[in-house]
Amino acid sequence: MKTSISIITLTIVLITSSYFIDTAFATEEHHVHDSKISTITTLIGVASLIISLLIISKIIPAGKRLESYLVVLLSFDAGIIHILLGPTHYTQVGVEHGIFFFAIGTYQIMFGLLYFISKRLTKITIVILIGSIILYAITRIEGITEPFVAPEGIDTTGIITKIIEVLLVAVLIKHIVLKKHIVLKKEKKGVTA
Repeated sequence: MKTSISIITLTIVLITSSYFIDTAFATEEHHVHDSKISTITTLIGVASLIISLLIISKIIPAGKRLESYLVVLLSFDAGIIHILLGPTHYTQVGVEHGIFFFAIGTYQIMFGLLYFISKRLTKITIVILIGSIILYAITRIEGITEPFVAPEGIDTTGIITKIIEVLLVAVLIKHIVLKKHIVLKKEKKGVTA
């Protein structure tokens, strides 16, 4: 019951926070994202966060594959959001921005799909995700080159996407830590990995 209340509360906060985030923190009059695409990507992000919470709280049973389902969900949703925002950035900001959004989105989707097959890309993906999060923070604090004279505006879509990426980093780091713990436990028992 407590979990359900927490999830309902989080859902209400995420949905209603859009107005407050966009008005209180925006440093630009209008952000790059067009309103229809931004609304769609925000809804994808909110749905992703809600489903993640349902999986973590075991309301949606995931069994031993919990981590894999979370990685696929979070990585795929972050990738879809980036790809959907790519054309807007391409036409309104510049070719480099559109290519960056398309490239990072494609990588995130491919990583999510390949995670079931191999965990080899986990460490490089953590580095890429942390780089993306840092880049987001820098572009909101510091002025970057044209066409932005001032820092970019903070919007709901960006914040939700970064929350998804932070959760994904946490799940991936947990996987690495647990894997090392299991290997160490086996070595103590005298079993080779």
